[in-house]
Amino acid sequence: MSELPDTWGLAPLGSLLAAITGGGTPSKANAESFRGSIPFMTVKDMHARFIDDTQDHITETALAESASTLVPADTLIVASRMSLGKIARPKVPVAINQDLKALFLHEGINKTYVEYAWRASEARIREMGTGTTVKGIRLEDIRGLPVPLAPANEQTRIADHLD
Repeated sequence: MSELPDTWGLAPLGSLLAAITGGGTPSKANAESFRGSIPFMTVKDMHARFIDDTQDHITETALAESASTLVPADTLIVASRMSLGKIARPKVPVAINQDLKALFLHEGINKTYVEYAWRASEARIREMGTGTTVKGIRLEDIRGLPVPLAPANEQTRIADHLD
């Protein structure tokens, strides 16, 4: 990485996060679980920057009885297994499966700036994947991903320009 401006720093992504939340999949043995109205996001839904809807939907009961997590709209969601490097922002609340992680940023960190920093690191993230059949990235690697950190007003200017 080239030299950063004096007012910037290089920070691990984990220092910008208030939390990382994972998900899970309801039991496929109960087909009724997948006949609900709650969008259930998996890597197969990560085809665009903003996600309007998902291929699968689950019931309230399936959400309550599984390790899935309901994530608010406009949360950064990254693929931690398969499709490494992908990131999306749902336009509606979604439940997520075990292959995804929701990133919740500290106050004052520009979400769009972090999204673009993740996208810029996509090749590096794919290289960090381990596993023989399905490549995955560990939470420690996600937290340790270096992010060039600009001052808040510069984050906004850069994010607005890239949008």
